[in-house]
Amino acid sequence: IDFSDIEASMSILPTGQSGNPFSPHYDDQAEMYIRGEFRAMLLNEREIKENSKSILIFKYEE
Repeated sequence: IDFSDIEASMSILPTGQSGNPFSPHYDDQAEMYIRGEFRAMLLNEREIKENSKSILIFKYEE
């Protein structure tokens, strides 16, 4: 994370965000990691909303 320019931060998760080897997304970024590539981290609310493919809603009901 580049704290001098937070929106320019980069990352890579070669074993997926959960680290769960049984997840279908476990190795989504492995090839990028092998090639020494990184992904831009979305840390700006507008960019997150523009790039989201789905929305997760938590509801609490008594």
